[in-house]
Amino acid sequence: MPDVVKSEYDAEAANYDSHWSTGSEPFIRLDNELFISALGDATGATVLDLAGGSGIKARFAINAGAASVDIVDISPAMMREGQRIEAELNRKVIRWFEADISKPLEHLPLRAKYDIVLANWPFDHSENMAVLEGMFQNVVSHIKPGGRFLGVRCGNPRAPAMVTGELGVVFKDFKNIPGGVKFRYAFNSSGSDIEASSMEATFLGSTYIYEKHGLVDVQIEPYENTKTVRENPKLWESFLLDPGITVPNIRAKASHSTVAAADLGDRAGRISTRRVVAAGFSLARTTTGVGAARLGAACYPSPFILGRAIEKKTCISFSLPGHVCVWYGGDKRNLLVFGFQVKSSSKAAADDPVDHDLLMVDHITAQYT
Repeated sequence: MPDVVKSEYDAEAANYDSHWSTGSEPFIRLDNELFISALGDATGATVLDLAGGSGIKARFAINAGAASVDIVDISPAMMREGQRIEAELNRKVIRWFEADISKPLEHLPLRAKYDIVLANWPFDHSENMAVLEGMFQNVVSHIKPGGRFLGVRCGNPRAPAMVTGELGVVFKDFKNIPGGVKFRYAFNSSGSDIEASSMEATFLGSTYIYEKHGLVDVQIEPYENTKTVRENPKLWESFLLDPGITVPNIRAKASHSTVAAADLGDRAGRISTRRVVAAGFSLARTTTGVGAARLGAACYPSPFILGRAIEKKTCISFSLPGHVCVWYGGDKRNLLVFGFQVKSSSKAAADDPVDHDLLMVDHITAQYT
């Protein structure tokens, strides 16, 4: 797939930057506004932009005060377009390096560590877990202890708002692959049509892969922080019920000790009578409606359904093939949240968890995704 990604982005280089920088499509506006909101003040920061392409997000970082940005990308044509733009701006703040970010980058003259590491959309060009893990290794090996990681990625690729074209982009041609899904995305106005693939490890909303690599305090940038969502609530109604993209804003541990997967799995599986140990999702706040999106933009069920469940003090579930995510709300002050692959003592629940009564959460045994 790296060759496909390189060739397709090389072919798009001439219009990709102008389209993403100035495009009026709701999807592009949301992407850019979410990123800018999550980034915040970057005054004096050193930034590594993995899969930074022509430097769209790098320029946002510079506008936010970043002192320098190093871009690593697989497409030389995309980077040439970015270099042209920077030359027109008479700026020498960005350095450019050609490489596959799923592979070690020791051969590049990068800084030892960076204040901020960006990876916008490369996770959605991961055809298998080995590729995704390689990308995460490069994130954590180049981030300072306590540094920040931001990365726009898919929520639910098959979300209704993503397949109808109503937001200016269409996700299509889905094909299940081991651990994920391959698809293509096309923009209505530019005609761009690019292959993508996303792993369940990211788009299902679990924070395990982040925590495994020492990336903690996972916060999802709220959609209501963007001007486009606030100004067009009707347009975004379907998307907010089942978000198609999300921007995690994450901090690296003060020291890069790797969390043992076995420890996480054990902690995630501890279940006692009508009480569930929260695992896999960061509880930011317990407000209902759109505010509940802070619980995980790519998680299921939607923030609106979750909000109603909190009010009713019930347990609800939603499944994708091989997965079920269950939320149990005791009350608004003590909401407990978790998401697992489920092995149930009830065959009916295992076969069809959406339709099965999962209120008795103490009957569920689970394995962390």
